[in-house]
Amino acid sequence: MRIICGLTQQSAGNYTLLGKSNDDSARNRMGMLIEKPGIYEHMTATENLRYFSLLFGIPSPDYNKILKMVGLQNAGKKKARTFSLGMKQRLGIAIALLAILTS
Repeated sequence: MRIICGLTQQSAGNYTLLGKSNDDSARNRMGMLIEKPGIYEHMTATENLRYFSLLFGIPSPDYNKILKMVGLQNAGKKKARTFSLGMKQRLGIAIALLAILTS
């Protein structure tokens, strides 16, 4: 998974992602969540989504819609440090969905 996501250099073998073999451009249409989510706990859920949208160069999507998709519709204005582990993981999934939902 780390090789497919571009986090580790590939030394041998092949992979196919979205119908393309060993094609780095396919990653632009992929979200990922490996291990624990890398969220900023001093930010709210919405601020985290906004930050990662800017970081990845993604046009501003409907953050409330994405939060609702992962069951965090009432957590948009809450600081991530107050979240349970499950809520943090759902926020990580929401961040991974940013690229998919706006492409």
